[in-house]
Formats: sequence, structure tokens, C-alpha cells
Amino acid sequence: MKDEAEKHYIDLDHYGDTVQDALPIYWKKAVELIGEDSLRLNGIGPWSAYFTFQNLTKVMEEKNEAAILRLSADLGHYLGDLNVPLHPTLNYNGQLTGQEGIHGFWESRIPEIQATDYSLWVG
Repeated sequence: MKDEAEKHYIDLDHYGDTVQDALPIYWKKAVELIGEDSLRLNGIGPWSAYFTFQNLTKVMEEKNEAAILRLSADLGHYLGDLNVPLHPTLNYNGQLTGQEGIHGFWESRIPEIQATDYSLWVG
């Protein structure tokens, strides 16, 4: 889906050591100060999660079951991705430190290796 990838991460280190001072909380203000293209290039995960939450609230009020399921899944995915240690950094795949492939190792290979230690039955 076009423009979907940018919703799953944010390169916080792009904004420097004082990201809390450099990056506005509100989308409109961020667009004014940084520009939408630059924001999208460096990930819009937090804003996307918030907008998805707002849309989910709206469809819940409307009792739109299909939209509730879709937006709930989207919101869970976005929030989960934003809590992956590699998603808020420019070096998400180790490409800047000679550790290429660390992203796939973290998200795929480690769970595959450890899968036998987990009960996958959800009753």
C-alpha cells in the first residue's frame, strides 16, 4: 500500500540529541516547522498511531464493525512497531555499523529460533 511503510517507524536520531525539543508533538506544527516530505521520509509512526486511534474512536461511535476490526489491527501493529528497538533509529538494519540484516534477525530469525520454547496455543 502506498505510503504505508512510513507509518511503522520514526527515525528519531535524525532530529538530533534533543529530539523532544526539535520534534513537535502535533502533526500540523511538525509540518509547519519541518515539512511534510521530510517528516514522511523519516517516518510518521507516532502521528499515524494517533490518527488511527482517532479514526478508531469515530468508527466505534458509529458501530462500524468492519472498520473497528481493521483499525484495531492497524493500531495494534503501529504501536507494536513503535516499540521495536530498531524502529526509532536511522540504523534500523545495522547498515551504518556493519551489522546489515539485524532487523530481520531481530524480527524474524530470533522468534523462529525461540519458537519451540513458547506455547503457541491461545485457548
